[in-house]
Amino acid sequence: MADYSNKLYHQLEQETGIQTGYIRTGSIFLAQTQDRLISLKRINSRLNVIGIPSEIISLKRVAELHPLLNVHDLVGAMHVPEDAVVSSADVALALASAASQNGVQIYDRTSILHVMVKKGQVTGVETDKGQIECQYFVNCAGQWAYELGLSNEEPISIPLHACEHFYLLTRPLETPLQSNTPTVVDADGRIYIRNWQGGILSGGFEKTPKPIFTEGKNQLEIQNLQEDWDHFEPLLSSLLRRMPELETLEIVKLVNCPETFTPDMRCIMGESPLVQGYFVLAGMNSAGLSFGGGAGKYLAEWMVHGYPSENVWELDLKRFGALQSSRTFLRHRVMEVMRK
Repeated sequence: MADYSNKLYHQLEQETGIQTGYIRTGSIFLAQTQDRLISLKRINSRLNVIGIPSEIISLKRVAELHPLLNVHDLVGAMHVPEDAVVSSADVALALASAASQNGVQIYDRTSILHVMVKKGQVTGVETDKGQIECQYFVNCAGQWAYELGLSNEEPISIPLHACEHFYLLTRPLETPLQSNTPTVVDADGRIYIRNWQGGILSGGFEKTPKPIFTEGKNQLEIQNLQEDWDHFEPLLSSLLRRMPELETLEIVKLVNCPETFTPDMRCIMGESPLVQGYFVLAGMNSAGLSFGGGAGKYLAEWMVHGYPSENVWELDLKRFGALQSSRTFLRHRVMEVMRK
């Protein structure tokens, strides 16, 4: 899915004329342990089989690709040269523009109250601006997908839960990073690092996640939550070990925004077993931009042809039962999966 997303975002600029911030930077995946290196070697083999260029590289090569990294505690790394970065807001705008050019009508600032169902079939949606008749509906409401699913005339369980999620932005370095500086993923350190306007954008997955909206409905619109430096400190320490230069940089802000996670850290897609024509695409586990293009392709095929072009059973909504849809279960489970 990530490979298709990469190709889609690259061609969007040509199709729409909207700059998406697409820059081919490549990615470096680091290994601090032999176990992690074995895992990277397996991933490298799978990528090569499906035609995505990648290679296991030496620490000397890591230092050449990204001179600011501390490599002394590493045992190896994997390089994926065709990975890229984009601006998420600009990609969303370009996708909306491309959809509009192909006849899609977009209703901004419109709330869906519930999906109308008759005899087990979607018949329309009730919005705060009136009814819209339809035979197909896609719940891609992100952190609101759970509540939206339960608000239907025929409630549909979509097991996901939101957690606070943090990333750091800095001012440019004295010698700004090149725009094609590789993105770095240090899974053992639980962090990632990428170039951001000559400075650093960096975040990660903490060992003590903070679930939010644990009781009642999520009323929050798209906005950031309050900074929590004490909670971010373990990730910051890991960032400083991996890139000591970060200590000299001026921090622009620490961003705290909700992200949704699922019980098995895989996204949720497919048609509901309860209501014909009710499809879901949600729970992207902080990888919505990376997988969004490919996930959208598979769901579109599913809706048009009745099945996607690839076997995506491990992502199918039907893999979950009633147990995994309990709010209490989800609150505790997302804390477990984010720790792994």
